[in-house]
Amino acid sequence: MKLLLFNLTSDLSNPALGFTINWTNKIAINYNKVFLITTFGRPEGLASNVELYSLYTNPIKKNKFLALIRFYIYLFKILIFNKIDRCFTHMNPLFLALTFGLLRILKIKTILWYTHPSKSLKLKLATVFCNKVITASKNSFPLKTGKALSIGHAIETDLFAKLSLNKNYISCVGRISEVKNIDILLHSFSKLNTTLKLLIIGEPLTKKDEVYKNHLISLVNKLNIKEKVIFKSSVKREKLVKIYNESIVHVNLTSKGFLDKVALEAMSCGTISLSSNIGYSNVYGKHKDLLLFNFRDEVDLLKKITLLIEMDQNKREYIEKLIINNVREYHSINTIGSRIDKVFSSL
Repeated sequence: MKLLLFNLTSDLSNPALGFTINWTNKIAINYNKVFLITTFGRPEGLASNVELYSLYTNPIKKNKFLALIRFYIYLFKILIFNKIDRCFTHMNPLFLALTFGLLRILKIKTILWYTHPSKSLKLKLATVFCNKVITASKNSFPLKTGKALSIGHAIETDLFAKLSLNKNYISCVGRISEVKNIDILLHSFSKLNTTLKLLIIGEPLTKKDEVYKNHLISLVNKLNIKEKVIFKSSVKREKLVKIYNESIVHVNLTSKGFLDKVALEAMSCGTISLSSNIGYSNVYGKHKDLLLFNFRDEVDLLKKITLLIEMDQNKREYIEKLIINNVREYHSINTIGSRIDKVFSSL
């Protein structure tokens, strides 16, 4: 069986998207051959049955017109000289939109994976051209469609594992953006009686994000917590494992909907991640009332952080084991290939 795969990048050195190599390899287990078309890619780390086609030869110098020409050259070369059975698109609706329904005409079963709140014309077109949309949770896909199916995330649970390290931080990992509501965490932390440092890891991606980061820095000074708050740029996944394990608690402040992968990575390490997003309820299990706080409620968040810091060690370890097991059951990358294959088989 042969698979055509579209994704955003395939580069182990990419801090944000290096995980796609593992994604590709887990999916490739079910196929004789995988043809991967990506925006930028390097072959390092890819399984031997994966054939890579990169639109850009340099991740910095990008010629979009030339990339578009390459896309169609690669696409038609693959389709003409191979009998493609399936197409899987990972977080790259543009590539699927650019096929303009050709894959459906050729009766190639097509699945789009998308888990993000942003809407666009390319996403709408990709949704029309695919047979099925799969996403991490029922609220993770922004368009209304009968094609959407939630199957859980794909966390690298072998990498994000529990280590015995001293707890020095309360951490918050992810893009620096207003939708992440980090200002609420700063207000809560300023009222917390602790020697722990607050570690905020991530980068702004837009000008609006830059403005928000400057607001956060000003807020830190205003709240007089400059000596206790650390801002750090994005780090590679391997370093994140250590940071999660050095955190007594991780905090995720998103609203109902999109599931931040970082919260699941933290919990895969056994670090409890408090959240205002009910989408994590299946991981929290019977402890969801303890681990969920009201959206943008700094008082409730302060209460939950305090409870966790002061919690009996035996109870904490019990909850940590529970969330590790639940992340592995519902959101492990080790099962993503079989979960996707099951959806394909149902089409």
